[in-house]
Amino acid sequence: MVPRNFARTLIAWACVGLAASPVLAASDQTITFCGPVVTLTEHGCIGVKTGGTTYELTEASPKPQVGTVIAGSGTARDAMTTCQEGTHLTGVKWQAVGSCPIGDRRPTGY
Repeated sequence: MVPRNFARTLIAWACVGLAASPVLAASDQTITFCGPVVTLTEHGCIGVKTGGTTYELTEASPKPQVGTVIAGSGTARDAMTTCQEGTHLTGVKWQAVGSCPIGDRRPTGY
């Protein structure tokens, strides 16, 4: 029989392990995207919508104009920003494109 305190300790450590798991963290992943630049909810924030995902591009320099279709890449960061919408990207590289690839093909070289 397992002592009650041991079982509780084991469950607590398992929960801590899940919360700290790198599988659950979105940080430091290179993301490629292609889609229209949109205005986000917070003032001054912009993003790009790719499929059902929104990526926040406020740190992009130069900033793309809202309405422009762009393809590019950036690094997803778990960061507190004033934008509070979408996945925050840093190190954003982008270029304007006429249209996005169709299907599962991802843009490369950005």
